[in-house]
Amino acid sequence: MKHKLALILKFLTLTILFVTRVNAQVNTSRNNLWTIQSIDTMKSSRDLASEKLNDKNYHQKIEEYVKVIADTGATHVALGTPYEQKFIPYMKVWVDAARKNNLKIWWRGNLAGWEGWFGYEKINRTQHIEGIESFLTKNINLFEDGDIFSSCPECENGGDGPRAVFSDVENYQKFLVEEYHKVKSIFAKNNKKVAANYYSMNLDVAKAVMDIETTKNLDGLVVVDHYVKDPDQLANDLVSISAKSGGKVFLGEFGAPIPDIHGEMSPDEQAIWLEEVLYRLAYVEQLVGVNYWTFTHGTTALYDEDRDKKKPALDVLETFFAAKNQKIKVVNEIGFGVNNAKVLLLGKEYFTQNFGEVMLPLLPHRIVEMKVEANNYYQLNSKLDETKTKITLKTKKTQWWHRTISTIMRMLGMHQ
Repeated sequence: MKHKLALILKFLTLTILFVTRVNAQVNTSRNNLWTIQSIDTMKSSRDLASEKLNDKNYHQKIEEYVKVIADTGATHVALGTPYEQKFIPYMKVWVDAARKNNLKIWWRGNLAGWEGWFGYEKINRTQHIEGIESFLTKNINLFEDGDIFSSCPECENGGDGPRAVFSDVENYQKFLVEEYHKVKSIFAKNNKKVAANYYSMNLDVAKAVMDIETTKNLDGLVVVDHYVKDPDQLANDLVSISAKSGGKVFLGEFGAPIPDIHGEMSPDEQAIWLEEVLYRLAYVEQLVGVNYWTFTHGTTALYDEDRDKKKPALDVLETFFAAKNQKIKVVNEIGFGVNNAKVLLLGKEYFTQNFGEVMLPLLPHRIVEMKVEANNYYQLNSKLDETKTKITLKTKKTQWWHRTISTIMRMLGMHQ
């Protein structure tokens, strides 16, 4: 009997030592503050699409721009290149640069005929659906899993214009839903995991169009392009449209300064405004991602193309997009990691893996509250900062083997 007990204790001791060693070797992937972190290039990827179509020198500059965007920690680069075949070579320059820098793409161009860009004859809704189907069919190999495709961003600005939207909201809703399901089916048919429900619109349009039924038909997402002066108003407006629609929210465009809204800003004032906005947005639980408008050209630009240098606001954005991660280990009373424990932080859920470890994004220079829970353990409220490395959950019902292992660990001097 004593011999069997000794063997059991020896086995348990070796198991503890093995688990401890493996635990020290595991790697856990980092997490971002937002699922989608994007920077928009419309002013160059769309507005210069005709002028720079065959400009090899500018194509080299595109590669440099995309590298800078990738270095911020962005997950996506937003492209506004028109979907007509004429512009595909220019589009491919941007696509190649994005893939080279491991960026996913938010495709938010459109058919040039929808708004009459570059002298194209305007098209109607039926022609738009047909044209989008043709573009995707011919160019499906440009897309990668994880990309986002918008067939008609700020769709209210084309076709018959905003008046037609507000005068017949129901038909406009039907058009968006019909086009979405057409696009969605094309990606599914080609085994491409590309989100296609990012129909960005101005907030006033979203309030009229994105009711609960339409939001459900667009798979639960509202995308708003929104420019306001006050950071609190920006955040509150997102919460409000989420409540009205019943969906999650993506901030499709934001930035400063737009002089008529924000007044004039120096580069340093732009950076201060952006930091305040990002802090406020981090606490919007319904927000799945952001897209800053725009990278170059215009008053809101993050990069001074004339001086070929970053503005202070770009450094601010990088602080949030590449937020430092803190590795947290969730353990029980005897120090063993708790797998699949849920950590609720800033409205987002993270789950422990690899012997109870999880990487949590730190909000720069802030201490934030988090909630930790797991099956058969009591919930724990705690705070996250750079000093937090371990969280101990208390078991609701202690098992005999917990007590046995705890005794062995004390004997080995390993109990924590």
